[in-house]
Amino acid sequence: MKKTRQRAGIDRGIRLIMLAKWRQAFERLRAVPGPPSAFKQLRELTERMHAGTDIEEAQQHLQKMALEQAAALANPREQSKRRAAAIKREIDARAAKLKRCGVSNPVEQARAEAAKRHGYASEQALKKWLRRNR
Repeated sequence: MKKTRQRAGIDRGIRLIMLAKWRQAFERLRAVPGPPSAFKQLRELTERMHAGTDIEEAQQHLQKMALEQAAALANPREQSKRRAAAIKREIDARAAKLKRCGVSNPVEQARAEAAKRHGYASEQALKKWLRRNR
């Protein structure tokens, strides 16, 4: 009985040490300077707006962000990349479902279904288009 208590204490100590290391790693990642995410920017702007300061500046910044997103979507290359990413996510989800059902070659079958749905001649044509538009 004493050994199991000691073992449980050791395991708990190891878990606490690992948790502390993970926390340190996350803190280091948060401290890395870089451009703030859109979520952080939006949160800061809403906090400013609730505080009643810099409302005009916040509105101008939101308009600027909206214009940048619109410009990115106006670029045909960007549109193709986003469309390819969406199709790829769709294929991955369908392949996972087919794999759970025990289908052989689930990725190929999911890609063939997506090709038919999105108007491509074959699964290989869609595969080639996805590869070009990564």
